[in-house]
Amino acid sequence: MKTNVLMLIAGFLFVVRLSPAQDFQIRLADEFQVQPYLTGEKKIEIFGQVVALSEDDSLTHILYRWHAQKNWQARKLEGGKPVKKEFRFEVNIPEEGWNILYLSARSKLRKNYKQVVDSLVLYTDYQAPTLAPTPAILTRGIDSTQQVFWKLTISFTEFLAHYNLENFTIKNLVTSEKLPLSGATPVPAANNRLLVLRMGDKHGGILESWVEAGDSLQLEIETGGVADRVGNVNSSLLRRAIQFIEMQIVQEVHLAQGAISPNGDGQNDRLEASFFVRYPGYVWVQILNASGDVIYQTATRVDPTDSLYTAVRDSSLIEQPNGKMQFYWPPENYTKKIKDGKYYLAVASQLTPELGSSSFILKPFYVDRKAPEIARISPVSGQKQHFITPQPRFEIFTRVDTTRESPVVRVEGIIEKVRGVEFYETLRVQFVYDTLVGGYVFDFRKKGLRWRSGNRKLQLLLSDLAGNERIYDLKYTVVADTTVNDVADLYNYPNPFNPRQGEVTAISFYTNLDNEPLNLYIYNFTGQLVYFRKIPASEMTFSSPRRLLLWNGRDLSGKIVPNGVYFCQIQIGQKKSKLLKIAVINH
Repeated sequence: MKTNVLMLIAGFLFVVRLSPAQDFQIRLADEFQVQPYLTGEKKIEIFGQVVALSEDDSLTHILYRWHAQKNWQARKLEGGKPVKKEFRFEVNIPEEGWNILYLSARSKLRKNYKQVVDSLVLYTDYQAPTLAPTPAILTRGIDSTQQVFWKLTISFTEFLAHYNLENFTIKNLVTSEKLPLSGATPVPAANNRLLVLRMGDKHGGILESWVEAGDSLQLEIETGGVADRVGNVNSSLLRRAIQFIEMQIVQEVHLAQGAISPNGDGQNDRLEASFFVRYPGYVWVQILNASGDVIYQTATRVDPTDSLYTAVRDSSLIEQPNGKMQFYWPPENYTKKIKDGKYYLAVASQLTPELGSSSFILKPFYVDRKAPEIARISPVSGQKQHFITPQPRFEIFTRVDTTRESPVVRVEGIIEKVRGVEFYETLRVQFVYDTLVGGYVFDFRKKGLRWRSGNRKLQLLLSDLAGNERIYDLKYTVVADTTVNDVADLYNYPNPFNPRQGEVTAISFYTNLDNEPLNLYIYNFTGQLVYFRKIPASEMTFSSPRRLLLWNGRDLSGKIVPNGVYFCQIQIGQKKSKLLKIAVINH
């Protein structure tokens, strides 16, 4: 059974693929390999291949059950070889939405087998997308070139995959006139349940007259206008009222950077922001800390229609032509100590002091002087201590306190003596963030690179959003894939670990010994065996000499072991590793 389990290790979430002993392998057909599998049907035909891993076995049944069911359903397997058979069967999908189909098998040697061998994640949707009950929102604005534009924001009940604007119209309920939206331009929206359309001169004159007259407007989407991810399309006319909202005084608030590092080096020392004032009015700009306290504030009255430009309070807020405002913080003579942490830029505006605020825009940013740090790296560095293959996979995990520190935005590496299409004395590479791993990854094998054997260096450069940088010089001993006929380079991470909080420790080692049974022993401080695991020789096949085993801190009876120091030993065939010290701290 292969299971993806979300683990919390050293404060990071990542997926670990567990591979305990199996008796069967199940491979679904290629069309099921991309998951979730999307369907609009109430039945689905499942087909693929099942293999018994023992040559002395004979397959008899394919088993299946849905995640909400306890009992397995069996379908008889016929034809094919005793240890390899094709299967095909139809099954009713229990409910609309998310479902998981578990698969297993039975054979003559495993008549009561009930472990999950494979699974299929499905998303089932029988309904066509419809309009949300909220009105469609029509707004009018002015862009940076002083051109008037209109936006129509439409909300749907589910994610849209396709739409045809030829089927969209705005109807004037007073005059019965219709305005086709085929010439509108879709613009990015907050999520796929929203469709935002921008309209220009073709629509602007008509919309202007309708809005000024106060006419009631309605959105209409004809049959076939929208489709969801499964392919369901609307089969009837969709209607929704349109609500007009006047444009905001302040628009297009933009931060030049999402973090600053005011350390006096002349780089990224202060926040720069810009926004546009579209109508005469009063504007307030504030800096708030994470608790919402105002630590800085400035205000002025702005009229984009006149030719008078003002600089307000230490030149922190500067008016420019066409209603553009530029804001800088902290000002040059600002003497208060600015602590590292998360802050917010708040821009408020109103037509007159009596009318109250007509708009309020909040933009988060960081003050961060601390360079990013590595929390954990795999494989662990250290010449003559940890061996790695010529084609390793590096995983870099950073230590960031998101309440006070800006995120890491770039991890680069400089590798020496590496061969790809040609030989490189040094090669600069980019590490890519992997959401499943929860860290930055660079894989030599996938990039077609190979490290020359010997003592090698890897230089890492970490940069965060505030522009802070840190360099790490790491050393490794690269060995050829066939040179280690022992159990070497044994270490674990994290160490210590906390089983009571659900942590597991990953025991890593290096060997070329295959086709030999593996035994994992865990002893307490007095030498008593507290945990044992055996992996048969038939499963000792790996694509890389770097191996990984997991221990959840439990003993042979399944209980969490007490605090203390434990010793781990790996035995493969007749070869034994040195003892590895593992600390358990439960709190």
